[in-house]
Amino acid sequence: MLYLARQYGSGALLGGPRTADEFACLQWLFFQASGLGPMPGQVHHFVKMAGMSELPPSTEPLPAPEGEAAAGFAYALARFDRETRRLYAVLDSRLGETGAYVSGEHFSVADIALWCWVNRAWKHKVDLAAYPNVKAWFERVGERPALKRGLLVPTEEQQRRPRTEPAPELE
Repeated sequence: MLYLARQYGSGALLGGPRTADEFACLQWLFFQASGLGPMPGQVHHFVKMAGMSELPPSTEPLPAPEGEAAAGFAYALARFDRETRRLYAVLDSRLGETGAYVSGEHFSVADIALWCWVNRAWKHKVDLAAYPNVKAWFERVGERPALKRGLLVPTEEQQRRPRTEPAPELE
């Protein structure tokens, strides 16, 4: 993402014209890569393994899994759920400070990287109502025309294709 931002974004996608803007962008991009990416991914994995995928998103921590097979997942679920919610709170606080985007007043690659994970909050069983700044930012970024176009690639048909089929040539 950094390469693309530098190569094609005229520096704007790195958070703004000032060096401080770029460092803020990098800080939040690495926050995503080291936190709000791996932790929600672990929640999703253990929710699925514990057979809890049907639970709705919640503003509360996940309940302990039930049943003999799920019992071994209780610690992992609690740990990763707690950390995921803490990371959402950190992001919510930052967006409350900036009032716009994670790097400050300019949209950046950090927003793109974070938005992709927040877009799956329902898989992490996180209700964005608990994080009003994240919710407002998520909706604002989600209205960007380029993001809407990007969500159409791959098409819904391509997404449903079994992974064993080879991908067709790009047009």
